[in-house]
Amino acid sequence: MNIFTVLDRVFPVYCQIYSNIFETFTPWKDTRKTINEANQVHHFLDAFTAVYPDSITWMELPVPDTNKDGKAYTARIDGFILSEKQKRIIFIEAKRFSRENKVDSLKDDVARIKRILDKAISNGSKLKGLDLNQYEVAALFLADAWDHKPEITNSLEEHLAKLKVDGMLMLRSGHCKVAEGYHLLYSLMEYSAKPCKQ
Repeated sequence: MNIFTVLDRVFPVYCQIYSNIFETFTPWKDTRKTINEANQVHHFLDAFTAVYPDSITWMELPVPDTNKDGKAYTARIDGFILSEKQKRIIFIEAKRFSRENKVDSLKDDVARIKRILDKAISNGSKLKGLDLNQYEVAALFLADAWDHKPEITNSLEEHLAKLKVDGMLMLRSGHCKVAEGYHLLYSLMEYSAKPCKQ
């Protein structure tokens, strides 16, 4: 099953989770309507396992990385999906598009995922004990935005297009609008050195 079919099945479930929550629960405290980005990852992983219950999901996955000074440190990837049945790995990063500079921050996450995968490929294609040559490797970048931020919501597709980083091929992006004027967005990318099968 190709990754587009997977996303077409999971993303509507993800959006519906938010719609259902907003019908009976107000998770924010003021007019700014701030929702922590960890909820995006949590609810997407819930949606994924609802559709594909045999998958392994994890939040805040520790992986080796190198900072700008060349020093090794432990990075944390917001979300991780491993499907042995589909032979697929999906890395997830999420941001609140509360200001335009958050788009740049998510682009930094795209570059970090690429850097982590570059290092894994150069070290024999191993990451967390997994041989990346045995899997399709993709990255999913999630974001949210509110209608009261028109500088964001009036240009959603343009903001998603800004996430492009050399070595990460953008496959598809999209969004849904749920109750209360809240938008959920995604950009699906593949790691060019280890492309996803179409």
